[in-house]
Amino acid sequence: MDCYKCGIRPAKIGGLCEKCAKGLSANIQFNDLPEGKYTFEEFYNKYLKDKPEVQAIAIADDELMLYKYYKIDDRFVPNLMGDLGFRPEYLKLEEWFIEKFFKVLRDRIKMIDPKAFHSEHYKRVKKNFLKFRYNINKVLFDMAHNERYIGTADINPLLIFLK
Repeated sequence: MDCYKCGIRPAKIGGLCEKCAKGLSANIQFNDLPEGKYTFEEFYNKYLKDKPEVQAIAIADDELMLYKYYKIDDRFVPNLMGDLGFRPEYLKLEEWFIEKFFKVLRDRIKMIDPKAFHSEHYKRVKKNFLKFRYNINKVLFDMAHNERYIGTADINPLLIFLK
């Protein structure tokens, strides 16, 4: 199986090759990336609990994207699995991700301007962001797995999208 990010090198951990995995973040070491089968609680304790909130959110988002890829293409191997399979563990991770992401967003909005925080507006932003996140993951997956651009140059459409 090829790396889902670059599509060039073989995947080693969570669908990524070693080079792409190392490039995820300067603060994430290759050995720190999830590999194996964990319940949500085990995954949380090993990979999220002691990390800064934003870094933990990024790790959780990558893991959720891996599960989305798995549901479309079974060449991807999810890392979370409980007694009832993958889905219940990923639902727990997604709930954790959403709670943490919007806690950070809410805290930052309040820190900048406490008067700017309105609960109805915040709920609308949250709903729209969740739709956006779902759609952007779908677009990225579709672009990464479509044929190359038909034209005068051999260009991967994902590279164009990310520029």
